[in-house]
Amino acid sequence: MISTIARLTLKRLIRGQAMWVALGIAILPVIVAIVLRQAVHDRVERLAFTLELYVVEMFVLSVVPALFVASSIGEEIEDKTITYLWSRPLSRWHVIAGKLLALAPIAMGVTLVGWLLSIQVASDALAPAWTIVGIAAAALAISMVAAGIATLAPKHGMALTIIYMLLFDVPIGEIPASLQVLSITHQARLLAGISAHGVYDMTDRIAPAITMAVLAGVWLALGLWKIRRTEA
Repeated sequence: MISTIARLTLKRLIRGQAMWVALGIAILPVIVAIVLRQAVHDRVERLAFTLELYVVEMFVLSVVPALFVASSIGEEIEDKTITYLWSRPLSRWHVIAGKLLALAPIAMGVTLVGWLLSIQVASDALAPAWTIVGIAAAALAISMVAAGIATLAPKHGMALTIIYMLLFDVPIGEIPASLQVLSITHQARLLAGISAHGVYDMTDRIAPAITMAVLAGVWLALGLWKIRRTEA
């Protein structure tokens, strides 16, 4: 049943406009990379653009998972389509799992395309492996956050996810205080090995990975709790 829901979700995604909108948003780091490349011609200096590009990538991470996951789950609940699915012989969490199975990898792929291209354009080099891991993990975690928020507030799930990320998660992650631990984008930067100076450093990858998983798991658990209490 989970795979069936995933296939149906993918078909709806292909027929809609969300994919094209997401790709348009994902190339923003590439546009910034082109501008930076024109401004600085020295390749060594361009290697320091990583932090600037990651700042733009945080905006992409805040929007793309919400565009895919939150909007899809919210529409299902608002249109009462999910009520029909709940009347079938399947657990309610299967619906959320199917949505994430279909859409989270798409969100990860779209965000990574923009990141890989932006690094290539800016520095004529491949993106370091840990930055790829960090951004992919962040896209997955934010997809889980989007699923939770959309289940709690389906009518405004996408908007609330974007607001939460841009007005809470990203700003908190930039504050040099203990509150940074609550930011998924900050944990993603640590996992990626991007320092405050834009250079790559070897840091503890286990702690940010665990913290990111816990933060995303809390939001998803709230969504699953809400879906169990919702009347069909």
